[in-house]
Amino acid sequence: MPQVLAEIRSAKQTKLEDQKPISEIKADFMTVGGALILAITISVTLFLLFSLMLPAIDGLQLAIIAILTGACWLYLVNRFSEKLKLENEMLEFKAVLGRVQRFNLDEISTLRLTDLGWSLSGDFFLLEVENHEGRPSQIGLGPCWRRSDLSAFIRTVGTTLEEFNGYEQVENEE
Repeated sequence: MPQVLAEIRSAKQTKLEDQKPISEIKADFMTVGGALILAITISVTLFLLFSLMLPAIDGLQLAIIAILTGACWLYLVNRFSEKLKLENEMLEFKAVLGRVQRFNLDEISTLRLTDLGWSLSGDFFLLEVENHEGRPSQIGLGPCWRRSDLSAFIRTVGTTLEEFNGYEQVENEE
């Protein structure tokens, strides 16, 4: 069930003391989702290696297993390489196999982080960035993120946005 973790809307914001600003965060495999993806990838790779030794599996079956193994490794590398960065009045998202997405802080009207839980798309978190014209952009974040790190990063972005235009942070943590 999707759950909004943090949201920032245009308005006044109260100062949040005792926060350590985080300007860059990365996905990490030392999370439950990251460990699960790593375990599945290793299992599929071992299955491929055993399939190469068994004469009963050949031809198309072996090709399907090889393609599945390659896809698992590509997904693993892409999800482990995700990075969010706040620098030079820009919010930036990078991943090895995806395009770099940059958002000018002056143009952001709403920033929302949603916890999707276990979803079929493979995204565990959804970062929605809406500009002043109402055009939303969505960034799907994989299972290799720590919820607390993402929330702290969104609070840092909110504090930075407050310096530009005056924004209100609304937080839903349970």
